[in-house]
Amino acid sequence: MTEKSPYHHGELEQALLTLAVDMLHEVGVEKLSIRKLADVAGVSHSAPYYHFANKQGLLCAIAYRGFEGQLSFQQNLLTQILSIDDKTLAQKALQDFIQQYLQMAIEQPAMYRLMYSRHIWEAGDQTEALKQISYQSYQLWNDVIRHMVALEAFHHADDIQRMAQAIWANLHGLCHFAIDGVYVNPSDIKEMSKTALKMVFA
Repeated sequence: MTEKSPYHHGELEQALLTLAVDMLHEVGVEKLSIRKLADVAGVSHSAPYYHFANKQGLLCAIAYRGFEGQLSFQQNLLTQILSIDDKTLAQKALQDFIQQYLQMAIEQPAMYRLMYSRHIWEAGDQTEALKQISYQSYQLWNDVIRHMVALEAFHHADDIQRMAQAIWANLHGLCHFAIDGVYVNPSDIKEMSKTALKMVFA
């Protein structure tokens, strides 16, 4: 960091991360670079490297922030399902969660794409913190599906893990369809998600 840096000691990492999230939404992951980030922050080009080893480290830090928001969102809604003992009410709550999850992805397309993109996962060199929080996010989902199976809310749910994976994959496929413009009418996505659940609900 240069002497002209406007940031106090200990503030730069979070300031860079906040700016990086803004840049992600503005220019996308391909055009995001540590050099451009330093320019926007008004620090030397070497300063960000004290906090992010390379672009992959920066992307993992951004994605971690995204998963923090997602996990908080899930905890607010999915933990409610875990307290429901009525099958029909639990099914309705799961439908509501999926609708709100889809909306979250639509409202934050750049962050969502990064969190579930090859840029993060293909190379296999994610940070340990990112791997842990993404696992927490999925594990909470898996716990809800396990609870739904216990309520006999699904047809043919012999393998809970596969059931959780299948519905999760379907949900994320719909998210990508929605934010990539494959289906431009939000009501189409909404009805598709309802139909997909009806196919597995008992």
